[in-house]
Amino acid sequence: MTTAVGIGRLSRSASRIVGKAASGFHLLRVEAYSHTKTVSAGKNINSSNFSVGGHSWRIKYYPNGCDVSQANPDYISMYLQLCLCGYKKENLQAQYKFSILDQADNVAYGLPAKTDVFKSGDDDDDSEEQISCGHERFIRKEDLERREDLIKDDCLTFRCVTSAASRS
Repeated sequence: MTTAVGIGRLSRSASRIVGKAASGFHLLRVEAYSHTKTVSAGKNINSSNFSVGGHSWRIKYYPNGCDVSQANPDYISMYLQLCLCGYKKENLQAQYKFSILDQADNVAYGLPAKTDVFKSGDDDDDSEEQISCGHERFIRKEDLERREDLIKDDCLTFRCVTSAASRS
């Protein structure tokens, strides 16, 4: 005789997924700010790479705007780029917030945090994938230069706070 165990009983199971996010920030100090204004529109200066959540990132600073076709030399553009990590491309959702710090290292100017999907790559990639996200019109240069608390001795400091899923 065979006995069936659990007949008529509700089977129960459960699972859980916990997506860990890591947060960090990177400071980009621009010394000789007035000299960076000679960089052509559409050209950028990159920060060194930094790591958040096991991913490699860098800040792209456009002293005279990022879009040559729009000719926005009145604005500074700031972008965050997910860097190609050498072995595979990936899509990653991350939140970021750019700010400018005053001389006491307090946030004196910033835009609200944004969440975007980043695709890893590099500047030589010919595809149309979005490898960096940010603000085309982060701050008007005239407004920046008018604020004595932001530029001192021709230097200013940008901060980028990043929150992204941790690489396992």
